[in-house]
Amino acid sequence: MSALFSPQFVHGRPDSWVEIAYARPGNPLNTSRIFSAHDLKAIIEFVAKANATGFNVYVGAALRKGNPPLSGRANKSHFGAARYAWIEYDAAGDHERVVAICKAQRLDPALMVVTGNTPHKRCHLYFLLAEAITNPDDLKATNSALKKLFGSDHVDDPTRVLRVGGTVNYASSAKAARGYVTEVTTVHVNRRPTAYSVQKLRALLPPDTEPDCPWAAFAKAHMPKLGKSVDELLALLDASREPHCWWISMRSAIASMVGKGWSEQAVMFACAPYASGGIYDKDVKKLFDDAVAKFGKKPEVRS
Repeated sequence: MSALFSPQFVHGRPDSWVEIAYARPGNPLNTSRIFSAHDLKAIIEFVAKANATGFNVYVGAALRKGNPPLSGRANKSHFGAARYAWIEYDAAGDHERVVAICKAQRLDPALMVVTGNTPHKRCHLYFLLAEAITNPDDLKATNSALKKLFGSDHVDDPTRVLRVGGTVNYASSAKAARGYVTEVTTVHVNRRPTAYSVQKLRALLPPDTEPDCPWAAFAKAHMPKLGKSVDELLALLDASREPHCWWISMRSAIASMVGKGWSEQAVMFACAPYASGGIYDKDVKKLFDDAVAKFGKKPEVRS
């Protein structure tokens, strides 16, 4: 909580407040409590008490301002300022992809809240801003650019609430049926984070092709897809060395190689340094065969 709302950040905003939302597992998230941004002790005490009695607890990732709502939740008119841009992801394979993109783009998250590890790793990532954002539309645009870059969840609205790190994540019955479990969330703080300008974060996403460009339209319709860049492939291969990340990262890399028309020999040689069996690794061979079966005919090797 202190990382989100540091004294330096809230000091010049004497009337700002923090929204804490809470709900029983599986219930709508439509109830919140309002606290002064200058009283973190009261916030932490409430969060701990609510979470201990079975509530999932969330915090507005941006400061609020103005007259608090008489009931329900805050809205866009209450947006005050944000020190971070953020993303959230919770699908199988998301974490490995996000790690690879961060490496390829040299992005350095300031905070990571791990909201669960079973049945797969789910996280919130916060990216420190060089200057606080005070316009909700600017934050929306920045978060949207990150969402598109990472292929992450739809949490780009400026008054979004995100799970409080360090609390218990209570699984609903519906999620439990899909393999989720109740577990404690964790917070990982980067002590020397990189601060990014809004322009830098938005520039990570290439602009959309102009729809009235006939050559671009022709290329899109008739040219083969280029797939991942060399840097992205290398990032995926590097990510395969992370604990528990080998299979998903390697599968993504090999699928892209097959999509580019690489031969089996080329794929095996490229993956050899990252596989225990070298150029004859059976798992890499199986991933290659699976990708060929799914995406297309195996290319012929010409001598």
